[in-house]
Amino acid sequence: MSCRLCFYFHPPSAGRTAEGGLLDDNRPDQVMPLSTGRANLNKDSVATQICSASRGLFRGFLVFCLSSTLYSQEVIDITGRLVGEMGLPLANCTVSLPPSSMTMNTAENGAFNFKGVTSLSKSGLNKDFNPTFSKGRFSFTLHSPDVVLGIDVYDVKGVLIHSFPKKAYPQGVTQINLEPLFKNQTAPALNLLNINRGGENFTYKLFVHEQRVIPAKLSDAADISALKKSGAKPQADYLQVACGTHPVRRIPIQSANMGDITIARPNIVLILTDDLGYSDIGSYGGEIETPQLDKLASEGIRFRQFYNMGICFTTRTNLLSGVDWHTAGMGIDRGITFGQAMKAAGYSTLMVGKWHVDGTPQARGFDRVFSYKTGAPNSLRVRSEDGFHVDGKPYTQPNGDWYLTDVHTDFAVKFMQEEKAKAPHKPMFLYLAFNAPHNPLVALPEDVAKYRGKYLKKGWDVLREERFQRQLDLGLFTRSQVTLSPRTGNIPAWNTLSPSQQDNEDHVMAVYAGMVDRVDQNIGRLKAKLEELKMLDNTLILFLSDNGADPFSARGGQLNTANSNWQRGAAMANASNSPFRLYKRNVHQGGISTPFIAWWPRVIHRKGEIVDHPGHVNDVMPSLIELANWKYPDSFNGKSLPKLDGMSLVPLFEGKPLPRPDGLYFHFADHMAVISDGWKLVRAYGQPFELYHLETDLAETRNLIKTEPAKAEALTRKWNAFASERKVKSSNAGPLPGYVKF
Repeated sequence: MSCRLCFYFHPPSAGRTAEGGLLDDNRPDQVMPLSTGRANLNKDSVATQICSASRGLFRGFLVFCLSSTLYSQEVIDITGRLVGEMGLPLANCTVSLPPSSMTMNTAENGAFNFKGVTSLSKSGLNKDFNPTFSKGRFSFTLHSPDVVLGIDVYDVKGVLIHSFPKKAYPQGVTQINLEPLFKNQTAPALNLLNINRGGENFTYKLFVHEQRVIPAKLSDAADISALKKSGAKPQADYLQVACGTHPVRRIPIQSANMGDITIARPNIVLILTDDLGYSDIGSYGGEIETPQLDKLASEGIRFRQFYNMGICFTTRTNLLSGVDWHTAGMGIDRGITFGQAMKAAGYSTLMVGKWHVDGTPQARGFDRVFSYKTGAPNSLRVRSEDGFHVDGKPYTQPNGDWYLTDVHTDFAVKFMQEEKAKAPHKPMFLYLAFNAPHNPLVALPEDVAKYRGKYLKKGWDVLREERFQRQLDLGLFTRSQVTLSPRTGNIPAWNTLSPSQQDNEDHVMAVYAGMVDRVDQNIGRLKAKLEELKMLDNTLILFLSDNGADPFSARGGQLNTANSNWQRGAAMANASNSPFRLYKRNVHQGGISTPFIAWWPRVIHRKGEIVDHPGHVNDVMPSLIELANWKYPDSFNGKSLPKLDGMSLVPLFEGKPLPRPDGLYFHFADHMAVISDGWKLVRAYGQPFELYHLETDLAETRNLIKTEPAKAEALTRKWNAFASERKVKSSNAGPLPGYVKF
């Protein structure tokens, strides 16, 4: 047997919806159904709290109804008022009785249906009517004198109990005592209150139990002992929030002890890796063992085209702020971080890992922090120049085994557990920024051993072909969309290397693969802790990389030691970025394309779907604040804010179409690009612009700059306009990296 918890938001009848559009009285979809969800109940009572479900965005009446299949055709209605964070009432939200014309479909997946909603404003009973029902007394407020009303009260079977004759009610508050009318009523009883004015009827439902009205305040306990039968405890589900005619999202119900029901915004875990190539993980064609990420992809969605900014610090600026780095500045001094936004929205904010922008995480909105400022820490030891800190205090490496990727997760699970104990119902936002697989290349011996020798015979040429074939098999691409780009010209064929050179390259790649493998293992640890804390079911996990694979070839010290600083070099980086061209720093596809996985079992039901819609790191901030029910302000702490450059991806999570505003722009040094309407204009190392039709050539293998001059000219104008507006300055990025022999 199941119980359904149904919420309805009735907008103020002042002629506009909460989104500012006109309110059509004949459009029941504008009554903002908060849809049907299931909730755990204890045997005797339910105490409920809305955790900032609208955060002041809505103005009007909120009503929730609890119905049970224990009683056929009977509905228990509970009146309540909207409360904000920590149970504090929001302004202009009042206790309300349900709107008229509600019927119940008792099928398992049924919900309330509005046959039509009568606008109170037609009869002068506008939002200022403020109907309330508490302790047996029905109260309302009139802002006009001498309003003639007739009031009829019915029992659950529709039998008239009492009629109050029509009369003129005065301006101000009127209170009518209905308690004597219910002395002979048995619980549970559904009673109707009908208000008549000028031939129009407004019907409200009242629930009375044992001659007592359920408390109006949502945080009070409501006696529902009549629901004790069979000890039914259905599982938690979700509510769907709709704003006007546009659905916003699903809000899960998170059950707590003693039958408390909390309408919970999702916990959010944003995982960023460093220098990971597009094809390195299994769900994007890689041979490296990443079962945790592959499971997220198979149970969630992944993007075919998701873009970063091509290098770590520009990507992080855009990611953290939602604003292009030319506007925000490298210290995000002209903007705010998602840490500040999520904290303002009422989230616990946790940051673990590589910060790599100016300032500190603590100063930019994060409550709990384990971080470092350097771009390339060694995974086996803490150096003084790395700037490691915990909650603002210097961090000292403990004695014993210490591996940085594992330490990231140690602090993440520690922070989550402590914050959960401190505020059980407060949602969490975790920004987990792994340094791996950035140089120095250092992996644990057991992880290296899994891959040592696997690349010896294949080398980078066969590896690229095998990864591309897996991408085709996975459905990431079709041959009509993508042709595997040729090996970069300054990289030798694998079979031209000596056996010792091949062995060394195999060793380097095995260390790199071990670093990626260990990241995946730690994502498994993180999920296990979320499950242990009973948070996993209502958690959105996002995964991406800050740029394409690194082509440089530093070889300081001994590989895979606490004193080394090794990089893989251009050849294996070219393989990691399959099927694309070029690398980190470039804004060709190999530099700006990242895996992007979104996993949220409560909302994302299209398991394993590959999304065609292009996404961008600019889109992360708008997505987070929508999920947090927080409106991006014009100013913050007295400083004006630039407009966000991204767009929320939440509609895509929910399976809805999302038109993309025209134009995505990329720049670092003398690498520049604009993507518009399926076309891309791009240049590298100060060379002339190239033109590609991405819909048929996503790997940029056919330059159409000479055959499509009109398209090239149009995109050049777009780039020049952006460069002028954002004050883009070109600089010399140096030569194209090539193969460096051992």
